[in-house]
Amino acid sequence: MQTKYKKLNVQGYSFDITTSDYADKTNTVSLDVKTSSDQSDHLSYFILGVPSDEIEALAKTQIISFDKKSEGTEYADQSVCKIMQVDDDDIPLIGLRIDDNLFTDQKKTYNYHLKLSNRLDFFALGVKLNESIYIMEVEKDMENNEMIVTETKPEETKTTAPAKTETVVAPTIPKAASKHRPKKAICLPACMDFCLYFIIPECYSICSLEDAKVSVFKKCLFIEENSQSESVKVCTPCGNVYSKCTIYKDILNGSVKINASLPIKNDEACDEYAEVCADECFCIDEVIGYFSRPKSISLDKISICPDYKSLDITVLNECSGKKAVRLDGKLIITLKDC
Repeated sequence: MQTKYKKLNVQGYSFDITTSDYADKTNTVSLDVKTSSDQSDHLSYFILGVPSDEIEALAKTQIISFDKKSEGTEYADQSVCKIMQVDDDDIPLIGLRIDDNLFTDQKKTYNYHLKLSNRLDFFALGVKLNESIYIMEVEKDMENNEMIVTETKPEETKTTAPAKTETVVAPTIPKAASKHRPKKAICLPACMDFCLYFIIPECYSICSLEDAKVSVFKKCLFIEENSQSESVKVCTPCGNVYSKCTIYKDILNGSVKINASLPIKNDEACDEYAEVCADECFCIDEVIGYFSRPKSISLDKISICPDYKSLDITVLNECSGKKAVRLDGKLIITLKDC
């Protein structure tokens, strides 16, 4: 499976990322970095950031090989730059950090080729230019171009019996092959961050977050369907044949309303409890899947639930005994039958 990310541009540099999976469960990352001669900015390092829920996968990842070449040269056995796994850096991203010294004083293309022991999904790119830091979100341009498979009915063949009488024999078609089964690629589950703000009255403090309550209303959601044409390459003994196929992309759009309540207790009175409440609306624009046929997922199959393990409280300000706090959490978007 191949994943192509959309190209990113920053201060005279462009970054083009492609990853590929193989049968032995290894993963390769190919990164093209192009420089221009318009400016003279110094790139000292950049980070391929992974989501926070891939910390364990990052810790287990082994860098099997790492090569670098510039335009017009071959891959070097010993690359001058180095690569490391980071979770605490000037750039607040976890992921793979590549140290190198590049300048935009001339137009040139550099290719970095990494072979990893397992797959990592990248969601952001962090770049340090001169003394400035840039963080950009990366989006998948297309994933798994081979998910559309055209099924064809076996042709009838003619065989000759020993008695020299020509008969036509139609092969038996299994039930599973006689019915078209569209291929699909589901992008769920997905994770979304949210935050709510509360005012804690004077003389009160928050009880355990285990007793917090969060509810999600999704009446303002809809599924938008976009079709896109993809070019598919088929290798034949006579050469490569290119064909067009239509892929349907389903996007979950709209907004959800989140209501939350926090239990609080009176620090000056015994067994006096109360609750503070807050609500807010959040926009959702999430790709939920790619399909070979339209209308593959209905809204009633989508489940949006709070992840109670992700809840966290931050005290923002305190004045006259009152506290302003922020509740951070995550919403998990998935299919009900998963």
